[in-house]
Parts: sequence; C-alpha cells; structure tokens
Amino acid sequence: MDPDLRQVRRHHLWGRANGSRFCPSCLTDSCGRWQLSWRLGWSFACTVHNCLLADVCWQCQRHQRRHLMPSGTIPIPGQCTNPGGTVGRSATRCGADLTQTPVLPLPDGYPVLRTQHLIIEAITAGTTGTALHPNAPVADFLSDIRSLSKLILTHPDHNEPGKHLPADIADTFDRARDLPHSRASPSTSRVRPGFAAPARAEITAAVTTIAARALTLDSTDQAADALAWLFVPKTGAAAGKATTTVGHGASELLLDLQHTAMHRPTTSTGHTRSTSPDRTRRIPGLLWPTWTVALAPPHRHPLRTFQNLQHALSVLLALIGPGGSVHEASRRLGACYPPDDTARLLHRLQTHPNWQAAETALSDLAQHLDRVGSPIDYQRRRQLDYRDLLPVPQWQALARRALHLPGNSHRPLTARRWLFERISGLPATHAPTAYALTEHFHRNQISDFTTVLSPQLLAELDAHAIEFLNQQGIHDEPATWCPPTTGLTGPNLPGTDLGRCRAEEIHHLLRNDRLRPRDIAARLDVSIDAVRCTLTDQPAPLASHQLRWNGRLVPMLSQQLTAQELQRLYHDERLSVAALSRRFGVSRRSVSALLDHHGIQRRSQPPRPIDLAWLRHEYVVRRRTLADLADELGISARYLGRRAREMGIPTRTWVGTPPIRNRRFELHHLRAAQVMLGVGNYSVRKIAEELGFSTRTVHRHLHAAGAIHHGLETMDRAKSPAMGERRSPALTGPTDAPAATSPRKRGSPSG
Repeated sequence: MDPDLRQVRRHHLWGRANGSRFCPSCLTDSCGRWQLSWRLGWSFACTVHNCLLADVCWQCQRHQRRHLMPSGTIPIPGQCTNPGGTVGRSATRCGADLTQTPVLPLPDGYPVLRTQHLIIEAITAGTTGTALHPNAPVADFLSDIRSLSKLILTHPDHNEPGKHLPADIADTFDRARDLPHSRASPSTSRVRPGFAAPARAEITAAVTTIAARALTLDSTDQAADALAWLFVPKTGAAAGKATTTVGHGASELLLDLQHTAMHRPTTSTGHTRSTSPDRTRRIPGLLWPTWTVALAPPHRHPLRTFQNLQHALSVLLALIGPGGSVHEASRRLGACYPPDDTARLLHRLQTHPNWQAAETALSDLAQHLDRVGSPIDYQRRRQLDYRDLLPVPQWQALARRALHLPGNSHRPLTARRWLFERISGLPATHAPTAYALTEHFHRNQISDFTTVLSPQLLAELDAHAIEFLNQQGIHDEPATWCPPTTGLTGPNLPGTDLGRCRAEEIHHLLRNDRLRPRDIAARLDVSIDAVRCTLTDQPAPLASHQLRWNGRLVPMLSQQLTAQELQRLYHDERLSVAALSRRFGVSRRSVSALLDHHGIQRRSQPPRPIDLAWLRHEYVVRRRTLADLADELGISARYLGRRAREMGIPTRTWVGTPPIRNRRFELHHLRAAQVMLGVGNYSVRKIAEELGFSTRTVHRHLHAAGAIHHGLETMDRAKSPAMGERRSPALTGPTDAPAATSPRKRGSPSG
C-alpha cells in the first residue's frame, strides 16, 4: 500500500479492477468461506487441490464479489450472489452452486503450481531466495514478474509465448486470449494489456510461469538466453501497443537482464549466436559492401544507414560460434556504432520474412573464413596510424595522372575519407581528427564519390593504398579484398539481387544520360546502394565531355593516336577533320587541337570558284539571301558573305522582310513557327525571315514554348544567347524593340 495516496501500488501488487477468483474444492471444504488471497492478481492456482482457480460462475458467466450485497439480504455461502436478471433490492439472485464450477486440474510438480508456490512463499516471507534475487524484497521480485508479463502480453506474435509453455496450458492460454471483451465478465482487454492483472486465471498462470521460470535460473546469462526472444522489436499491426523495454518499476537486476538479453540475437530457430575471437581478425568493421547489398533489406529506417547495416552484419558474422555477445563482438570489430543500436538493428533484421536465407549465407561465409581465411588482417588494419594517408599534394598528382581535375578543398577531403574506409574497414567517423567525418551531410559526399571514380583513378588510389601499407610495414596484403559472392544472387535473399545490376547499363546512364545514382536506381528498380557498390567495383570510364571539361581530352587522344598514325590518316588517306572526329568519337575542335599538338600542317584548301556575275545578279538584282545561295552552293553563309565582300559586293544588313519595331509576337506567329519547325526544312533563321522577326526573337519564343532546346538547332551559338526560363511574351506584351532591331556586326552571316 502507498501510505500517502492510500492506494494499492499497482506496480508491485498488480491489482485487479474488481471481483475475485475462487477454488470450488476450497469452498466445499470450508462450507463456502471466501479466502482473501483470491482477490490478489497473483492468485491463479490452488496449491492445495492442484487446479487453476475459477474466474466466473458456471451458470451466469460473471465475476464473483464484484458488488456489495444489499443491506438486509443474507447471502448463502457457496452460492452465486449476482443478480439473476432483474435489478433492485428485491432482485432475485443467480444462486448457482459455485462448488460445481469446472476447473483445470494440474498434476503434482506442474510448472504453474511451482510458480504459485514461489509467489505465495515470497509474499509470506517478504523476501525471495532465488539465485538472481537473493534476499531481495518481494516487491522487486513481483515488479520484475509483472514487467516481463506485460512484455509477453504485448508480444505481436501470439503463437510465440505458447512455445515456452506446456501444451495444455498453451491451449488454454490461446482460447482465453480469443474471448471477446466485456465489462460483466473477464476477458483479454486490448486496452493497455498488462497494466492490470489479467482477468483470466489461465492468462495470468501462463505469463507468470514464463517470467518466473527465467527469473529462477542460476545466472543472468541463462536468463538472458531464455528471454532473448522477448526483446525482439515489435513490428506489424501490434507495433503501436508493444514495447521492448521493461518499463517503470523494474529492478536493477531486470534492467541488466534486459541489456544482456538484447545482446544475444537469436536465429529464427531460437538458437543464440556468440563470438569467435579468431574470426574478428578476418572481418572488417563494416561488412563488405557487396555482401551487405545482397543481405540487407533495401528499405531504410531513418536511423538505419548503410554503414549501420554493414557493422550489424559484421557483428552477426562474428557471432557465429561459441562464446561472446554483441557488445564483445562490436568492441573487437572497432566499436563502429553503439552496441545497443546494433543489437536493436539485428533484431529488426530478423523479422524480415527472408532472413533465414541471409543467415544461411552468413553461416556459409563464416565456414569459408574459418577454413580458408582472409588475405587481410583487419585487426591490424584497425590499429594503423592513418594521419599520413593521401595528403593533398599526392591526391593532386594522382588525380592529374588519372585525367581528373583535383577539385577544390572538398574533393581531396572526400577522397581521403573514402580511401580510409576502403583500407581500414571502419567508418570515416573513426578517421584521424584532421579529416574525420563530423557532419552528417558529408556522408552523402563520400557515398557519391563512386560517381567520380574511373578505372584510372581507382587504380591510382589502390596504388597509393599499397604504398601507404608498405610504409606501415605491411608488404603481403592487397589494398582491399572481398570473399567470393557465389550464391548471393536470386530472389530469396532480403537484399538486392546482384544479377540485376549490369555495369554497362549503369555506366551509360551515369556518363551519357548524366543521371544521379538515385535516379539510376529508380530506373533499374534496384537499391541505390547496389548502384554505388557496382560503381565501386567497376567504375565508369570518363566520357569525352568530361575529359574535355577536365582539359585532358587532347593528352588522352595523343596516347591513343600517335603523330605518325594521325599523319597517315590525315595526309595519306585524306580523311577530313570531321571524319576523324566521327571515327574517334570526339569533336572537330579536339581533332584540330590534336593536329596542332603534334605539329601536323593542315591541308591547304583552295578557295572554291564562285561566278562573280552570277553572285551579283542573284544577290543584288534578285534579292536572294546569302543563306539561300550558300545552300545552293553547298557552303556556309558566313564563307559566302566573306567571299562576296572580297569581290566588292556589299552585303545587306537585313535580308528579306525587315523586322518591325515594337511588333508583337502573337500566338499565331508562334503556331506558324512551330509548324515550320516541324516540317524539318526550316531553320530558325529561315523561320525568322518568313515571319519578319529577328532570329533572336523567334528563338526566344520557341525555346520558352519548349519547341527547341539549346544546342538542338543549327543556329550560330554566338548569335543564340541562352534566354533562361523567361516566359514567352506572346501573351504578356510587345517584343523588346532593341532585341528586334539591333544591327548585326560586319562579317556575320546575312539573311
């Protein structure tokens, strides 16, 4: 009792709302006298007559002693005093003989009877004498049983508690849990289960027997092994009402027991795992990415990053064998993340429907490591001094050798962190202070570093890793290693099927379509970690535009196309610059730069003969445009304009219908331009001439309408400035007059 509140301490006594259980044989022996202990929530069996207590009257199916008898009414001992259907002081009573109520008999030495004996003796003595609770107050012992019973009642798998009970009690327990809820009769209320003592004796007997059996074992380790199944995080529809913590009122012993039990992850068959000390030297702190992608479910929890999954699977791989715990395995593997979080994550992983296949794969991997071993001593790798790993000058040198730009201050730092994780098998948070990962958003930069990798850059980084290991006194180990991945394909594993990750397709989407890893994963219907893992194992070669941006295209071409070969193709076989650009997949400007790089003299092209009289007649007299005449001659309008001026023919500033100042580009103009563009025989310049607007105006409106994009039309780039995302003024106002009437520079193509 709480003397201040004058109430029963529910956390200890596990009180009942109302009513009382009873033993029919005891009522017969005592001529109907009611025992006070039957009102306790802890009373569920009679140790004298070896049976479960009855909860309800066999006739009216309602609790006994729920209400006081009306004054003046004399109860009959041994008979039901519940109203028989009418109300009031003169209401008739049920009057059923309670001594005839059927109960479940129990044999001598039954676990339920032993549990009831234990509780009664503890309450009578005020202390307990179990190995886990030596001379402890009975309140602590009862609180621990209550806390564990609440976890059992809120377990989402209703079939799991029955696996730890005798068959007859398990069947009775299942039937009692399926009864509907009613205020007049006992039931299994779904509202705050375990807050009060269960209304049914069968349920109370079952949950307290499971809890007491664990608490009466000889050691904490034995109790933790027996209760490891109970602390699996709840999932599914019951997750909102379930909990994995023992809650308020638990003793320090139960808290330690919970901590120990959570560090004993169970397999689907209930067998515990434990650590093999020798194997931790063969396992990195972060499991190999290829194995993690195949074994870990792709759907993320906000706190379940890819690195968390890698460490959790490494811990589980180390736990296959005799001895140890999650805390010990995590410590041996570098303590990458808190062991409590790792234990919870392992329990969550074990709820996956395909987790049995993942455990089988890990068991096979453990046998392989025990039998064959690993070429890398990861325990030694975790203890190296990484302060001198990949300094900025060395990064700049190897990046240039790999035809990459070294980048700004972030790129060298990201490369350093990525290489640290690759060599040590630890997360970048464990790197030296100079470049340790401290901000969460930097993790994405490390993950996306795989999009920067190319085969040349990866080879340079691995060569630097070998050089670093040699400086540390390690001469017989590769830079990185991964066990054989045979058997990691197929739909049975929880993770991504590695057979669906085709490197060539990922390379094309990354380099040519310029998609991000997340978009590539969505396109291929795989996880983003699978895309990153593929790009790490098989980096995508740099595209020509990347080499051009990096200023490395000409040096790379010079390695593939020597001066002698280029001299032969250009002068002997008379291949043009355009033909060479098509053959090697580069731009004509790059081929011209390569010719200059090798000092190859360009072929002289004599000027094409142009009839002066014909040009003067067509251009001056007939007023044809230079563009039209150039198309007829098969030359460019710019070249024809230059030749016309050399021959003394003045060129016109505007050819065709001159643009009108302040003329509105209406909607019908836009539709006409789109129709002409769709025909295919009209360039933007010709459309502008037909409509009487400047080329810039027509291009701006077509681009705003989405009809063309920059670089898709045959406009001169110098005459086609990007107009951004401006809306078409066709519906908003007049055309900008200066843009429509600005004169062209001399020498620009007319028309």
